[in-house]
Formats: sequence, C-alpha cells, structure tokens
Amino acid sequence: MIGKRNEKILWSDESRFALFKSDGYARVWHKAGEAYNNNCIQFILKFSGGSVMFWGCFSWYDVGPLVVVEQTLNSEEYVNVLSNNFIPWVRNYPNLIFQQDGASCYTSSYTTWWIESHRILVLN
Repeated sequence: MIGKRNEKILWSDESRFALFKSDGYARVWHKAGEAYNNNCIQFILKFSGGSVMFWGCFSWYDVGPLVVVEQTLNSEEYVNVLSNNFIPWVRNYPNLIFQQDGASCYTSSYTTWWIESHRILVLN
C-alpha cells in the first residue's frame, strides 16, 4: 500500500543554478610542464557571472509549474510564488498533501498562516 500513500504527496523544492561556473572548486590534472597548456587552463569569469533560481513541484499525476524566482526567496516572495503559480495549478488536485523542506521561508509564521488560511494540507 506504500504506492497509494505516495500518490497523495505533492513534492516541491527550489534550486539555484550558477551561470558560467560551478559552485565548487575546479581541479585540473596535468603532467609536469603542462601547467600553462591551453588544455589545462580553465576560463573564469570575475564576479561569478550570476545565477538563476527555480521553484517547482510535481505529483504522481502531473508536473506543476516551474517558476523562475527573480528575487531572494524570502517568505513574501515564496507566498507570491504559491499564490500566483501553485494555487491555480493545485486546484485540479484537491486531495494532495503538500511537501516542503524546512527552509525558513517555508516555515515562517507568515507563510504558515498563509498556507493554513488557504487550507493546504502540508506533510509534517
């Protein structure tokens, strides 16, 4: 019966993607004397080149909206994402249980109040 319980979960999360470079260290292996060989040099961009953040959700039944988050994802911005994108989509699936992680913008008193006032079931 595990499958039936999982069918009721609406999974969500956000991810940030760095543009032009990795968030981690780049390592280049080279032989002695090849340090300045073009194959051993990595292009870098000063000031990181920026990033882009997305928020999205999906369920057993469908993929929800993929939203570009243009500001810092604080409580107010998160509620805007839910209000403008999530609510219109989730109306088609009234019995789903919304899953979100413990990020502070998800668990703030404002977000909690907003979610409760819209009668969204949340996975503990």
